[in-house]
Amino acid sequence: MTDTTGHVPAAASPAVPTAAPEALAAPPAAAVPPQPGPEQPGPPPAVAGDAWSLAPELLEAAASDRRRTRAALLRWGAVALVLLLSGTAAALAVTAPDRTDIPGLATPEDGRYAFPPLTLPRLPSGKPDPGQVDAGGRHYADLRGLLLPPPRGAVLEQPAAPGKAATSAAGSAAPSGASAAAAGVPWLACTDYAAGDGARARLDAAMAEYACRAATRRTWTAADGTRTDIWLFRFGSQTEARGMFGEIGWSEPKGVPALHSADVEVDPSLPAAALTAQAGDQKAKNGPTARAAYLQQGDVVAGIVMTNPDGVAVQAYRQVALLQSQMLR
Repeated sequence: MTDTTGHVPAAASPAVPTAAPEALAAPPAAAVPPQPGPEQPGPPPAVAGDAWSLAPELLEAAASDRRRTRAALLRWGAVALVLLLSGTAAALAVTAPDRTDIPGLATPEDGRYAFPPLTLPRLPSGKPDPGQVDAGGRHYADLRGLLLPPPRGAVLEQPAAPGKAATSAAGSAAPSGASAAAAGVPWLACTDYAAGDGARARLDAAMAEYACRAATRRTWTAADGTRTDIWLFRFGSQTEARGMFGEIGWSEPKGVPALHSADVEVDPSLPAAALTAQAGDQKAKNGPTARAAYLQQGDVVAGIVMTNPDGVAVQAYRQVALLQSQMLR
């Protein structure tokens, strides 16, 4: 018998969920502020790394160095202040008294003289001084006023005018400057110079050849015993004066040791052709007993002779020759 009954498929069973259904989200709990409690030790907060930052121990070392530096600066500043105050006090102590009153600082006496202020005689109206180009080296001022005045404390031996005796006066009564001196100084004859010289014939001939126009003289004895004799001669031109300058160096003043050329710098501003320095052979504790200087500036020739039995100090000699040359500029 044929089975007509067919295979009947089983009915599909309902799907079973493989996961639990999603739970409903719970409502947010109310924010509760944290309650204070005991601090729990923990590591220090992390600091963001910086390639240029220094380690804490290096920063502390640098701060310590700065504190030490400030302390050292304060100490040295205090020392400098003490030294400054001490130096100021010492300077006041030194400058308050005269220098010569301080042991060890007194300036030794070197033989120089104390001259009054030098003044030149007044020029005639419209005439230039010898230093100007248009003057041609001619001195228009009174020749007597161009003589160097005596130093303080010197005894002035005023040369006499022809027919009168010479006189002497203390330095206090002597003129204080060249302009005041001219009034009391007499004019002399040019031949008067050679009258007291061993080379009289030669000097008289030279005075006539170069036509000496005028002469004057001043003589004094300083406090150190040095006698200074100064002559000035005026000529008609620089050329005539230069000719006489070449002859006057052969002078042989009577009573004066023989004079010879001396290597003494008197006035560096004068050329060698305008200045002759001489010294005697006899020596004393202060140097040669005689020194002489002959100089020519423009139309004027000067002769300076200084003598002293104890020796003529070179400082005084240079001073007199230099100042006389400056009076003629």
